[in-house]
Amino acid sequence: MPLSRHLNKEGIGHANADSSTHARHVQRRKMNSVEWVADEVTTENSAVEFKLKADGLNLGQGAYWIGFGESETGATGVEFESHCNAVNWSRRWNLAEMTRAGKKCQVRRKRTSPACEEFVINFSPWQMKFINGELARWEAAGIAADKRKEMLVALVDGIRRDVVADFKKRAGRDCVASYIHYDSHKIHIAVVHCRVGPENTLVGEKRLGTVGPWTTAQNRISKLGLVDPGDSRLAENLEKFHSRFGNDRQPLDIFLHELLDSRFAEKVAGIGPDAVKRFEEAKDYYKVWKQKSRREAVYRTAGSQRIAWQTLRLVSPLLPPQLRAALSIARTCVQAFKVVGVALDAVSSPSVTPPSIDTQPKLTKTR
Repeated sequence: MPLSRHLNKEGIGHANADSSTHARHVQRRKMNSVEWVADEVTTENSAVEFKLKADGLNLGQGAYWIGFGESETGATGVEFESHCNAVNWSRRWNLAEMTRAGKKCQVRRKRTSPACEEFVINFSPWQMKFINGELARWEAAGIAADKRKEMLVALVDGIRRDVVADFKKRAGRDCVASYIHYDSHKIHIAVVHCRVGPENTLVGEKRLGTVGPWTTAQNRISKLGLVDPGDSRLAENLEKFHSRFGNDRQPLDIFLHELLDSRFAEKVAGIGPDAVKRFEEAKDYYKVWKQKSRREAVYRTAGSQRIAWQTLRLVSPLLPPQLRAALSIARTCVQAFKVVGVALDAVSSPSVTPPSIDTQPKLTKTR
C-alpha cells in the first residue's frame, strides 16, 4: 500500500477503521492474498509477530481528529468521514491564473482528482515489539486496563501531533484531519491534507518529494545494519531522488519516519534507563527475526530450490548413510536444509558425540 494517495469517498471510508468499508477492504485483501504452498513456511508472519497486543483495553479500531493545531478537535469515525467528504466537495475546484487577450485573470478550474490526500507514517516492527512488551509489563504490575490504555494513547498521540506539525511545516499544505489506526499489523498515523486551501487557492508544494514505502522501510532497516551489502537498490533510489530534487532535500517519507523514530526514542528515554535497555533488546530481537526471515525466503524461491536440490544430489554420495536416508524422505528444500542443519549442529556440538558412519547393528551367529 502506498504511503501517499488521493482520498475519494471509498478511500475516506477506508480511513475510518470502524466503518464497513474498511472491514470490506480488509476481508478483500485476505481473500486476494497469495500464500506460498509449495514449501512449508517456518518463519512467523510479521503481521502476527509484531501486531499490537492490546486485548482488554477497549482501544477500538482507530482514533480521529478534525482540523489542525489549536483548532483540532477529536471526532468519531462517522464525523471524520463526513468532514473529509465535505472538504472534497467544497474544494473540487481551485482558482488559477491565465492570460486572456493579453490580460491576466483568475479562472475556476475543476480538479480531476479528489482534493483530500493522505500521508501515512508507520511504526516499525521493533517499536511494536517494545510496545507489546510494555503493555505486558504494565498488566503484570497490576495497572488497571483504563490506565494502560491512557498511557498507550498518550505515547502514540504525542508522536502524532509532532508528525502532523512537521508535515505541515515541510509541505505547506492545509492539514484538514488526521487519524491513528490500531487495527493493522502495526500502528500507523495518517495526515489528511489538501493542496487546495480553504479559499480554493493552491497552497504548499506541488510535489511532496517521496521515494515510496520500500525505500523508506529499507532506509529504517539500514539504521539497524541489516541491509544486504549486495543490494544497491536503496542507494540507487536515493540517488535518483537527489538528482531530481537536489542533494539538500530529504525525501518527505523518510524524513517523517525518522522524525517518528526520534520522538519514539525520546519517549522511551523519558521512561528510564531500563526502558532504553528493553528497547535495544526489541531491536536485537527484530534483527534475529529479520535475518531468519530473509534466509528462509531465499530457500523458498524457485531458483534457490533448484540449485539446492542439484547441490544435494552431487554431495549426497559423500554423506553418511543415516543422513542420506533422512534426505531421501525430505519433500521440500526447507526440510532438507533442516536435516542438514541438525546433522551439522550434532557434529559441531562438543556435548554430543558425532554419530558413527557405521552404526548398523552387527549380527552374530547363534547356535
